[in-house]
Amino acid sequence: VLADALRRVGAGPVDQAAIDALSSRLTVRTQNPTTSDSIDIEVRASTPATAADLSNAVGTSLIAWDTNRANQAISSAIK
Repeated sequence: VLADALRRVGAGPVDQAAIDALSSRLTVRTQNPTTSDSIDIEVRASTPATAADLSNAVGTSLIAWDTNRANQAISSAIK
């Protein structure tokens, strides 16, 4: 998810160091981890615009990952 988010914002080379740097500046919270469909994503960055771009990219990447996971589960169940 984080590698995809970095690619979405064009953050340059996406290597483990870049992923670790984003991870160290990232906070994700839910109201109720077992039932919540809503999450708060916060990224600390040098500017508010960069923080917003990264937070939105993480959210978009997480939705794409979850959609893919659900599609694979459905496909496996049908077979």
